[in-house]
Amino acid sequence: MEKTGAVIVAAGHKNRGTAFLPMLPVGDSTVIRRIIITMRRVGIDPIVVVTGKQGDELEKHISDLEVISLRNPDYETEQMLSLIHISEPT
Repeated sequence: MEKTGAVIVAAGHKNRGTAFLPMLPVGDSTVIRRIIITMRRVGIDPIVVVTGKQGDELEKHISDLEVISLRNPDYETEQMLSLIHISEPT
């Protein structure tokens, strides 16, 4: 059986004047939690969340959702997915 995984880029935007979208409220939840829960319901696994801005807060907020968190400390100057390296299967 094949599996489908996902990468959610939630590192934040370079512009400090904009709201941090992953933590915005949506009903009784937040944007990031709603996305992760929806993906889980349709069987997506694993789910990797790339964090940066407010990384500690965001990672704590989603820690109970069994996702893989990858911190991009250079999110303000690097490309969003620069820390992900894809290698050929051996």
